Amino acid sequence: MWLNVAFIVFFPLIAVSASIWYGMNDGITWREISAAVFCWSLTAIGITGGYHRLFAHRGYKAHGSVRFLLAMLGAAAAQNSAIAWCSDHRYHHRDTDTDGDPYDSTRGFFYAHMGWILIEGLRGDQYANVRDLRRDPILAFQHKYWLPLAFGVNIILV
Repeated sequence: MWLNVAFIVFFPLIAVSASIWYGMNDGITWREISAAVFCWSLTAIGITGGYHRLFAHRGYKAHGSVRFLLAMLGAAAAQNSAIAWCSDHRYHHRDTDTDGDPYDSTRGFFYAHMGWILIEGLRGDQYANVRDLRRDPILAFQHKYWLPLAFGVNIILV
């Protein structure tokens, strides 16, 4: 839980503070703004095209190199590993707006969007619904090392 709090609360505060400091000392140009938008776009593709459409819903098939790239970009978004993210998402679709839904909207807007990350722990059967993904060597690697990958990919992107 505290790792989630760090990612949701402390890292954005550090990023905003560092950006303000950088802007006041060196100025911010279109180059920095373009780089930020570009990096944000890549991580959004990792989440929407990779974690969501490809891995969680199996909406399309992709070559291993594309799957690897999407898994790395998804890790850079710091929304957990693809296996953990997809497990939550599949439970969400199976149990929408019930106690089994990880992001149950009947518990309020904040809970549905962020609160569940800060409050909920792992289910006993957390990854039972993603056995297919656990067998994927790319996703098994990404799951095991997602936190160092999140930092590493972000450093490479910057």
